[in-house]
Amino acid sequence: MLSLRDRIRTSVEIANEMEEKTKKKGKCWYDKKAREVGEQVLLLLPLIGKPLQAKFCGPYTVVKRLGEVDYLISIPDRRKAQR
Repeated sequence: MLSLRDRIRTSVEIANEMEEKTKKKGKCWYDKKAREVGEQVLLLLPLIGKPLQAKFCGPYTVVKRLGEVDYLISIPDRRKAQR
C-alpha cells in the first residue's frame, strides 16, 4: 500500500513539472506571436442572446496594445465599437 502511495505521489510531481514546462513553452510562443497595431485578428465572442455559447468572429483590427496580452479591438458591427 505504501509503495502505491509513493508511485502516485511521484507521478503527480512529474505531471506538475511537465505542466509547468508546457506553460512556459506556451507563454514563450505566445509572446513571440503577439499582435501588433493594425493586424487583423479573430475574436471569440459570445452569441447574441446565448451568453454561455461563443464563436469566432472577424477579422477585426487591433487598435491599441493595452498590456502584454490585452488589446483594444475595433468591432464596428457590434453595439460596443471597441473592446
